[in-house]
Amino acid sequence: MVIFGTGQYVTIADITTTQTQSMYGVWDSGTKELDQGDLVRQDIGFGTTTESVFGRTLTDNLVDYSSSDGWYMDLPDSGERLITDPVVRGDLVFFNTMIPDTSPCNFGGSGWLMVAKWIDGTPPDAVAFDLNNDGTLDALDEILTDPSAGVEIRGIPTSPVNLGNIRDTSTTETTGGSTIDVTVIEDIGGPNTGRLSWEELTP
Repeated sequence: MVIFGTGQYVTIADITTTQTQSMYGVWDSGTKELDQGDLVRQDIGFGTTTESVFGRTLTDNLVDYSSSDGWYMDLPDSGERLITDPVVRGDLVFFNTMIPDTSPCNFGGSGWLMVAKWIDGTPPDAVAFDLNNDGTLDALDEILTDPSAGVEIRGIPTSPVNLGNIRDTSTTETTGGSTIDVTVIEDIGGPNTGRLSWEELTP
């Protein structure tokens, strides 16, 4: 499974680019020249919790790998793109998007902290992160009884760093130094849940 997003933030011209970018999960079966017509579309929506906390939702369209090669979702905000690495944790993929700001007086832009099931791009089966930031994962983090899939953040976010049940995300917003968003996430066990790295062993 190849999971990636599109977008660029390298040149000055990239600041004002508004072309729609997307997040993808593609099954690498060896088929060449795939396009979006070979994938199932999931749509990002918006809503509020019972406490009026604003967040994002995802559709739950069936991805049948006998007839499709994966999934994709278009990033809905103007200028939104993905320029950092997604992070797989258990059956979820955490990924952060960014939206540049053309004003030199602001902190570079904003973004969204997103989560989806990596196998099909659908929302998590249970609440995966603390949307209202009260330290507890419960129904108050749901949008229309469904687990939320994203929350907006001030400043351009880095890739998420997940350690245990905590997600740390640095941003370009500064208040006497760089700001780090710390959020409680779903506490799970098993593979792809802890620190993912490698070390070369030599005799």
